[in-house]
Amino acid sequence: MKLKNVALAAVLACGLSSAFANDQTVNLSSGSALFASQGSVLAGGDDVITFSNLSSGTYNFSLNLGSFNIAGLTASMNGQLASVDSWGLFSWASLSGTSSSPFVLSLTGKPGYFGAYGGSMTASAVSAVPEPETYAMMLAGLALIGSIAVRRNKSKAF
Repeated sequence: MKLKNVALAAVLACGLSSAFANDQTVNLSSGSALFASQGSVLAGGDDVITFSNLSSGTYNFSLNLGSFNIAGLTASMNGQLASVDSWGLFSWASLSGTSSSPFVLSLTGKPGYFGAYGGSMTASAVSAVPEPETYAMMLAGLALIGSIAVRRNKSKAF
């Protein structure tokens, strides 16, 4: 019976090993969100934060991150590395650019005593670039307005 309990405990420990990571999902449906470390910071290696509830598409995004007592902090959003500045026990990371949803932030580093991080993320949809047909229609409309103005000026002259 004891061997069975030990085996069950070992299986549970292996199954829960990924739960030590600080992976989380953050709702970004409003276009901006705050996030912070939870539980065991970077205990499973990387912490992965997924920003959810954006429709698929391309977005301009801005990420700001601050941390306390995490040595060698690196951050990347959808594979783009953030610039990280450290000063003593504090580190700051920032990244802005254009990428497709979903947004996935990966954090690595070695946490010290009371290591923690937090930050903000904003995303706004990239506006579509007008097609050449749109410009052609605009020019045709301007030409039509110009010709109407010329006719009015000619009719007033007589």
